[in-house]
Amino acid sequence: MTHNYKHNPHVFQHKVFFLDIKRAIQTKCLSKMFINKYQNNLTTKTSKMSLCSHHHLLIVLMMLLIPLQGRAEPLLLKNFDKAQKGDYVVVTINKNDTLFHIFDRTEHSFIIEEITVPSSHLPKTEMNWPRWVEQGAPHHTSWVMYEIEPSSGRLLEFFSFTQQGWAEVTQGDHFLTTLLHLNVTKIPSTERKRVGPAPLHRELDHRPLWQPPLFYQNQVIPDVTFGAWRAYWPNDGTELAGKTVDVYLPQKEGPYITYFPYWIEVRDGIAKAKVRLKDSGRQLHSPKTELPRRPPAFIDQGRFEQGKLILRLKTTPYTQDCAVFAIPEDDPWTMPIALTYDKEETREPHVFKLTVTPETLSTSLSAGQRYRFSAIPRNNPRIAAETTKPLTWNSSNHINAKSS
Repeated sequence: MTHNYKHNPHVFQHKVFFLDIKRAIQTKCLSKMFINKYQNNLTTKTSKMSLCSHHHLLIVLMMLLIPLQGRAEPLLLKNFDKAQKGDYVVVTINKNDTLFHIFDRTEHSFIIEEITVPSSHLPKTEMNWPRWVEQGAPHHTSWVMYEIEPSSGRLLEFFSFTQQGWAEVTQGDHFLTTLLHLNVTKIPSTERKRVGPAPLHRELDHRPLWQPPLFYQNQVIPDVTFGAWRAYWPNDGTELAGKTVDVYLPQKEGPYITYFPYWIEVRDGIAKAKVRLKDSGRQLHSPKTELPRRPPAFIDQGRFEQGKLILRLKTTPYTQDCAVFAIPEDDPWTMPIALTYDKEETREPHVFKLTVTPETLSTSLSAGQRYRFSAIPRNNPRIAAETTKPLTWNSSNHINAKSS
């Protein structure tokens, strides 16, 4: 039986319903608003549409919704746990080659070195990337190092060797962290690119799936089968915002790197852009010895208020746990005095208010003595904050104190 959609509004309603479901799945916008819209719409049509059809549509919706919620996952982030110290990949983006190097890893974070060089400044012959880095990366335009916390995607630290300083960079401004946290879904083989001319109408498509090249240590590894995954770049204000992103990962483990996509295709309507992995390898050694850590810093010199000592300390995500000491100004031979304190967050990012109680001050400090104060991160005692002007502690009433 052939339905005339144009003259049968109820059948047409079915067609619109399925088209909207398909569109919602493609854009990951299947929400309560969407469900309620069609549930209400179908309820009002009950007198014109059979109850069986109504239930059939809801069952189909539930069947589509359940796998939709289970399929999307941050697969790249999960796979990134396979990364080892010394691994590197080289990505070509916008006529620049960028090398990502796993400088170090701990139980909770990765330290990544990133070096960018214009592709036109590289030799046309075979490129030895480890040697290039060891030689100081000639012609590079950017050399940075940063620490990522995979569980949250936070950038714990970001240092530019090119600018010789630290920088504040958010996850949304950073290509690698955003890429790793994309929720991807497997692209079915029926939707993947294939090799060769398309079959004639109604003929089965037996063409092999297209596979990107896999470069490992300047060699093309043949016969590697890839899985294809699709994601939607978040609306982060970048050029990729809201675009469809297809990534290709090796399906089987091998001597080569399998946790990073060897091919990334960005779709914007008809237009396409490609990000390809130019090379990869292991056991790269950097001439840089460490990621420079920025020390905590006191916002001011501190003050005594109602018998309490108030200090305001600016920290980084990895220096928030500090030991605080009072340093006698008039007796350099006296050991610094450890002070316990209460810590409160302030409205300023990474700035904390430290409060030392009158009881602690009266038992730890000497009346009439001048003190400076120091904050030392427990996980990195080599970096510390210190006030520059001393405060005088007056224990007669635990309140009056003056700056000298």
